Amino acid sequence: MDEHLTEDDTNAEVQARKRWCDDDDMILLNQVHTDRPFLAQRHITKAWNKLAVAIRGVDGFTRRFITGKQAAHRFNRLVKQHAVLQQTSTSEEEAGKMSLLGELVALVKDNEKSKISMRATRPIEDEDGARFIRNEAVPRGGRPTEKDASDTDDAPPPSKKRTVLEVQEMVIELEKEKLAFKKAKFERELEEREKEREERRQVREMETKRYDAMMALVHHLEAEIMRVELT
Repeated sequence: MDEHLTEDDTNAEVQARKRWCDDDDMILLNQVHTDRPFLAQRHITKAWNKLAVAIRGVDGFTRRFITGKQAAHRFNRLVKQHAVLQQTSTSEEEAGKMSLLGELVALVKDNEKSKISMRATRPIEDEDGARFIRNEAVPRGGRPTEKDASDTDDAPPPSKKRTVLEVQEMVIELEKEKLAFKKAKFERELEEREKEREERRQVREMETKRYDAMMALVHHLEAEIMRVELT
């Protein structure tokens, strides 16, 4: 072992090899659902580090040396294993874990689709912006008409510096419009996904209530059968 490693580093290495338990997974998933670090547009590493600090202080969480990188790795592993885990989970506790994980998987997929959509539309937006700048800039440097020439014979020609500044201002305004459009589009998509998640949550609640009612009926029938057999 490296003699330069601190005690915390050693504990972190040992913990990284330790098997995750269901309680730790649930604490991680609940915190991910609250913070949603995978939605961060920038500084995603910082978002995961913040989450790691938060779950270290949760009662019952056993991995008190966890790092943001380890938390992200475990979450991504659970996301990839979701389909398999969903088929093999049988207990009520595992069903709750799969329900929460399923909602997070949907969020991750929606976020990936949004990123792909934004990357696909960016070249089109850039081309539209370049075309707009060309259309605005050409008249200023184009051939003047006879009327324009007569009106501007005594006027000094516009300086090159002024023309460049005007084009730069147009570029800035165009960038502002593009950012505003992207922001509005992203907020609209988030709102739509939030509505979909709420609908799925209501469906899960209905299914849970139906399941509880069926189990209560089964227990009641079992009790009645036992009572009849004892009489």
